[in-house]
Amino acid sequence: MKKVGKSVKAYHQKCLAHGIQLAILDVLYKKTKTLTVQNDETQNIDDVSDDDENDDEKDENGTFNIIESSKLRRYEEVIYEHVINKVRKVAKLFRKSPTKQTILNKYVEEDFHRELKLIIDCKTRWSSLAEMLERFLKLKICVRKALIDIGSGIEFTESEYSTLEAISDSLNILKVTLEALCRRDANLLTADTALNFCLQKLNSLQTSLSVSLANSLCTRIKENRLIEASILQYLHNPSKYFENKLDPRAFNTFNNDEVTLSLKQLYERLNKVTTEKSIDSNYSENSNANDFNDIATAELTCLTAKEQLACELENLLKPQKIETQTSTHDLQTTLHVEKALFENGGDRGKHLNQCYNYLLSIPPTSVEAERAFSNAGYFCNKIRSSLSEKSLNALCFLRAYFKNEKC
Repeated sequence: MKKVGKSVKAYHQKCLAHGIQLAILDVLYKKTKTLTVQNDETQNIDDVSDDDENDDEKDENGTFNIIESSKLRRYEEVIYEHVINKVRKVAKLFRKSPTKQTILNKYVEEDFHRELKLIIDCKTRWSSLAEMLERFLKLKICVRKALIDIGSGIEFTESEYSTLEAISDSLNILKVTLEALCRRDANLLTADTALNFCLQKLNSLQTSLSVSLANSLCTRIKENRLIEASILQYLHNPSKYFENKLDPRAFNTFNNDEVTLSLKQLYERLNKVTTEKSIDSNYSENSNANDFNDIATAELTCLTAKEQLACELENLLKPQKIETQTSTHDLQTTLHVEKALFENGGDRGKHLNQCYNYLLSIPPTSVEAERAFSNAGYFCNKIRSSLSEKSLNALCFLRAYFKNEKC
């Protein structure tokens, strides 16, 4: 994905949903390497002369801090892994035994008046982990009673419950953010708002896990976010843009001069494409107009002088379209004027509005494209591999139609 973006000369927005996935993998699924002190290094410290004792103490303290922080991080990872595996074990215990599931259902129906089962997560989908923990915490009292009835030795302490709640709260925030990013009407504006909301909520939880997730998410947002999204923030509301309410660790911003330069480059680049298309269309229109004028001239020769004069007057009174072209040397001046009017409560000018519409068309994720492949995969598989394109299109359309009718 990165290689394609570098080779293609285009505004490449990497998938922000994939960035959230990578941030969660960095914190919950990847294991950090612990640092250890070798015996040779400790022996060398003892053999150092008295003149360098102060430097050695600084080195020892620095190494000690690194080791302690890495040990603390590793200790937290072990706790998360242990508690999550414990929940998986309990879920499998009840799901794989109808007798034990019946005992659990008795307590669930007493408390919730409907049947609810524990969920086993899928290791390749972190969203299923959030669902598993949420359901377990909802049924924790019922599970505790059922474990006592079946004589199981599995017990959960209050600290383990608080750890599970911390993991569940953080994952639910990320899950809500991901749903906002993957909406069909999502754009770079809504993506920045959703991601900034996610960072604020994670920081407000004030747990070690939420802080780690927020830091990792900041790194991934900075890697995947298109820098021109800041220009879109300015074009949407310049007063809020200069207030800079976004987290500076994840969202890069431009100053006033950089905004003007970026707008100029954006307009020149994208307007060049539309100009080339308009030249081709104007050429075809001119050829058609010349043919029409030849026919009209031939018809005018058959009219009387009075009728010809009436046609001339009618053409004179028709409203004329005045085409204005902005040259490259005064484009920056025009942008400065339009920006000044816009920042003082006026409307966006022609050039600013065109740049705004260009940037709004960029999707923040690749979910919509992946959705098309997954829809085709429902029908075209190893068994039905000879379907034509028309058949696939028809089946996908019918599936979407009946799905909407059902909703």
